[in-house]
Amino acid sequence: MAAGRIWYLTDLNFKTDTLAADFDAAAATATLATGNFGTHTDIILVVDYDNSKKEIIQCSVDGTAVTAATRGVGGTSDVDHTSGANVMVAYTASHDSTNLKAVDWELDTTETPATNFRMCMGWGSFDTGAGGGASFGEAVSFPFTFDVAPMVLITATGYHGTYATRALTGSGNAPGWLGRVYGISTTGFTAVVQNVDGGTASADDSLEYTWIAIGTKA
Repeated sequence: MAAGRIWYLTDLNFKTDTLAADFDAAAATATLATGNFGTHTDIILVVDYDNSKKEIIQCSVDGTAVTAATRGVGGTSDVDHTSGANVMVAYTASHDSTNLKAVDWELDTTETPATNFRMCMGWGSFDTGAGGGASFGEAVSFPFTFDVAPMVLITATGYHGTYATRALTGSGNAPGWLGRVYGISTTGFTAVVQNVDGGTASADDSLEYTWIAIGTKA
């Protein structure tokens, strides 16, 4: 049984506050206006992050109290900051595990994964005939036989006729065409292109589609 753990951070990242008083160069303590950051140890703050006086500090925070500040971290300069300066948390997992959460996962390896995947793909088109219409279908055969019925995806890709080629979701007499799949077996399926917006194709037009089948074959 394979297992692991995915780590993620809660919403402390990028919260902001302001200085309630001047924060002079070389000072190891400061006061925040609202205490938005809660209580954390060994985290990173960016003071004056929105101007040329930007300084990164490593410190502890308890409500509005900033203590044990190491100034000028990350190549920034230890400078004076005035009351009202903007402050933001720049938080990483190595700074404080208080807000670091984990989700454990397990992978059942007792089942042998399939190694004989096969894929095939193709395209088709419908001639709408003399009367036009709102739904067209035809049988599609795979170039080989799958071991079991595969997964099949289909997309209606184009419409053309009297007017220039245009997307199926376009305006005019061909809005809202959708590709659908019915009766999937090991040897083929039925492809349908159908209008879902109440529109119809004109006479002697063409509707195109593409498909892909994914399954197994010994």
